[in-house]
Amino acid sequence: MIKNKIQVFGEIKPRGMYLLIMELSKEIKIDFGKFKKGKEFRLEPGHYLYLGSAMKNLPSRLIRHTLRSEKRPAHEIQKESVKSMIDLGFIIKEPDLSEKKLHWHIDYLLDNSHISIAQINMFMTNVSLEAKMGNFLKNSLNVEQISTGLGASDHYGNSHILKILDLNWFTQNEGENLKKLFDELI
Repeated sequence: MIKNKIQVFGEIKPRGMYLLIMELSKEIKIDFGKFKKGKEFRLEPGHYLYLGSAMKNLPSRLIRHTLRSEKRPAHEIQKESVKSMIDLGFIIKEPDLSEKKLHWHIDYLLDNSHISIAQINMFMTNVSLEAKMGNFLKNSLNVEQISTGLGASDHYGNSHILKILDLNWFTQNEGENLKKLFDELI
């Protein structure tokens, strides 16, 4: 069970890196847009992770991830994420539920009704850490790649959509391991 739905690491600023922890409730077959020419992947129930960054407007990017396309219901965490961004001092416009278009690989997964965002981890920094974190995850025993390059077209050899093998590593003690990792990367 994940206690803290939204965690913030670093000094408050509108840019940085993030990890979404997602829960898939049942097996699905999914393509990730044009990735591998639309190849279909089978994902088993369990927890998944997405590593992303937004060096201009992190709060808006995260709010966007909580929405689904075609006016379908947003992720449960959506309202809490908007409130958290406002509590952190960010000005957030009310999201337009009709606007979301599937663009990034992660959009295809987040649009599926069997996946939910269980936790948002924000690493607020002026330094781009996505490649370093991707390299760490690539060599980690806590996750496994679904397919090289998935969610990481701009970071050759990495994958930024991963299956979590040890959820406890990511969630124990209010993200203690994530905080240590962030401090090491910075």
